[in-house]
Amino acid sequence: MPSAKYLKPPIPFTAIHQTIYPLVCIVYWYTYGIDWTTFALATIFGWAYFNLFTEIVIHRIFAHNTITLKNNILKGLLGILSMYGVGTAPASFGIMHQKHHVYADTDRDTHSPNHLGLKVLSFFFHKKFEDRDFEGRAGMKFMALSRHLVTDNTLMFIQKVSLPLLILPLLVIPYFFGIDVLINWYMWPMAVSVNCLLPPILNHSGWLGGTIPEKQTFTAHARNNFLGNWINPFARNHGTHHSVLWKDKTDEFLIKYFKDRI
Repeated sequence: MPSAKYLKPPIPFTAIHQTIYPLVCIVYWYTYGIDWTTFALATIFGWAYFNLFTEIVIHRIFAHNTITLKNNILKGLLGILSMYGVGTAPASFGIMHQKHHVYADTDRDTHSPNHLGLKVLSFFFHKKFEDRDFEGRAGMKFMALSRHLVTDNTLMFIQKVSLPLLILPLLVIPYFFGIDVLINWYMWPMAVSVNCLLPPILNHSGWLGGTIPEKQTFTAHARNNFLGNWINPFARNHGTHHSVLWKDKTDEFLIKYFKDRI
C-alpha cells in the first residue's frame, strides 16, 4: 500500500469546490448580474453530474469496485470526469471512502457528524487518512478494500496528474470560452456536485430521519429513506449500503446490466 502521504491531495480541492467556488460565483453575479435561467440549468447540470459521476462512477464503480471496467480508455475518461465533481482523484476518494466504511461513525471515521458535529458541513474539517489507519485488524480490512484502487495503473496515473488536471479547467475554460462560462457552467455546477455529498453524510447523525436496517455493520448509523434522499436518489438506501453485504438496489442494477459489458 503506498504511503498515505502520497495519496493525500496536496491541495484540498474538495473543500475549495464546496466553499470557495460558490463564493467566487456569488461575487461575480453580484458584480456583473445573474441570469436566473442559466443559474437554474447549471444547478440541474451540477445535480445530474453528481448523480452520474460521483454516485455511480467514482463511488460505486471505482471506490467499491461494484463492476470492473475492462477498457482502460473508458476507465481513464470516467476517472478524469468523475474527479471534477468531488475535487479529488478516484484513488484518493475511494480510499477515504473505504476508511469511512471500515471506521463508520467512530472517531476514526472520515466524516462522522456524531463526532465532528456541525463541522461535518465543511470538507475543510473532514479527517484525512493516516498510515496508522492501515494498522491492526481493521487496518487489514481497510487495505483489502482499497487494494483494487492502488494496484490499478490507470487510476494511479490519474492520481499522479490529478493536481494539474484539477487546475486545467480554471485556465482553459476562460481562455477559450470566457469567464462567464467558467463561473456558470463549471465552478457553480461543480460546487453543487460536491455539496450534494452532504445529505448522505448528515444521514449518519439521524438529523434527517430515516430507518436503520437490521444488518448494519459495526458501529454504522446510516439510514434508509432519509429526508432529502431525492437529492441522492441512488443513495436512498444508504443504510443498506452500510449493511453486512453492502450491496443495495443501485449496486444490483449495475451488476445486472453492466457487469462484463463495459
